[in-house]
Amino acid sequence: SQDGNDNTSTINQTIAAGGGFNQTASVTQNGDDNDSFIDQNSDGPGYTGGLRAIVVQNGSSVSDVTQTGSNGGKNMDARVTQTDSTSNVVQSASDTSGFNPSAFARVTQTGGSTSDVFQTLTGDMTGDLNAQVNQQNGATSTISQNANGANSLTQDALVTQNGASSSEITQTFDNAGSNTFLATVNQTGDDHVSVITQDDKAPLTQADSGLTASVTQTGTNNDSLVNQLNKGATATVVQGGEGNESDVIQDGAGLDANVLQSGDRNTAFVSQVGGLNSSVDVDQLGDDSFAFVNQDSNARNDSATVLQTVGSSGNTATIDQNGATPSAQSFSLAVIEQSSSDSQSTITQNGTRNDATSEQSGVNNVSTITQNGTGGAYNVATVDQSGDDNISGITQTGLGNTADVTQS
Repeated sequence: SQDGNDNTSTINQTIAAGGGFNQTASVTQNGDDNDSFIDQNSDGPGYTGGLRAIVVQNGSSVSDVTQTGSNGGKNMDARVTQTDSTSNVVQSASDTSGFNPSAFARVTQTGGSTSDVFQTLTGDMTGDLNAQVNQQNGATSTISQNANGANSLTQDALVTQNGASSSEITQTFDNAGSNTFLATVNQTGDDHVSVITQDDKAPLTQADSGLTASVTQTGTNNDSLVNQLNKGATATVVQGGEGNESDVIQDGAGLDANVLQSGDRNTAFVSQVGGLNSSVDVDQLGDDSFAFVNQDSNARNDSATVLQTVGSSGNTATIDQNGATPSAQSFSLAVIEQSSSDSQSTITQNGTRNDATSEQSGVNNVSTITQNGTGGAYNVATVDQSGDDNISGITQTGLGNTADVTQS
């Protein structure tokens, strides 16, 4: 059904051996310069069911939906509802024996939005790829999901946007034991950017596990980058205020990163590459502060926490934990808390069993802690500076060392 100006709709549906059923295409267009193209193809020689596309457009809208299946490809579903928007959904399936491919995409848009969804299923036991986008007021979204491997399971991408912001999600299964990916983006306000990349690169000899990324941004002009590789990792980013930036890079197993920034112009950089069962928490609630946390390939069961409180500004926190060897459990702990302004705290820990805490509540303080543990008893370093213009430095090597610095 078409009403109004220069509407164009083209629908092509093709079926091959195995029967021609369960293909549905429905297009409703009302208003200015609408275009809709739907191309659905289902192959054989086995079961050839599924494939449904429904598009409703009001205003100057363009929608392209292409769904292709082979060897019994089935159960692909695309639904687009938009006003004054552009949406392209491409879904492709391939299967040789089990008729397992399935893909689902839903796009709902009002007011000058753009959405691209690409989903590809290849190989035996490929799983349910699911993408849902709900956006308005100038938002743009791109989702690319690809399943690969005999035991691939589920990928989900969920995007909700209100405002002139952009979201990009790329998820890829690489190996036979791939598990479950989930990427969620929720952005309110203008000029936000969210990029999520999740890719399973675990060796074929290892059991794969899931990756989860969640980004929530309010305010204006906040940027988030989440890049997760390998298996069993979780990244959560929450940013409010204005002009904040967060980068989270994780490549290992059993990793967890949480970033909360609610002030203005804060920057958080978290890198866990090659680590195992380690976690990072960064909370920056003031303004103009910087946090850098690195836990590298030898970090095993390490933990890092940065808290820069409400009312603080211009602080820098750096934590670098390197572990010992890939086979050693490092069990190191680093905590930085800064509640005033223009202070710097650096914790560097190598080897195993180090514990460092730096708390600064004055102005223009500097704290440096360096520990090289050799196992056994913990090295423990504690700094508490509450006055202004204090400088503290602690260096400890070996095991069972303790140092406490208090300045006010």
